[in-house]
Amino acid sequence: MRSSVVRITAMLVAVALLSIGSACRSDPVFREMSDSTYVKTMVALRRLPLSIDSVSRARQRDAVLQSFGVSARDLEAIAVRLSEDPARAAIVFRAIENAAVGSPPK
Repeated sequence: MRSSVVRITAMLVAVALLSIGSACRSDPVFREMSDSTYVKTMVALRRLPLSIDSVSRARQRDAVLQSFGVSARDLEAIAVRLSEDPARAAIVFRAIENAAVGSPPK
């Protein structure tokens, strides 16, 4: 009995993960990049030092965007679409905030 419950649970989890994976490919918000890339990029941008001059900051910003293979226009387009779904935006920005105050990415 217990093993059948475990098997059914495992199958339900697998189906859920597959449906989430297929949903991500046609995500209306994250067209330009994955949601994880968006979060990682935003976290990296938030970690840029504020105490440097604007030219250096712009250079560092451009390097971050290039390292993730995205553009400022991509980030802006996603932000606009997120503004149309406040509940989802809250989840995404909570993920950015939590990651930004945590340890630096590896």
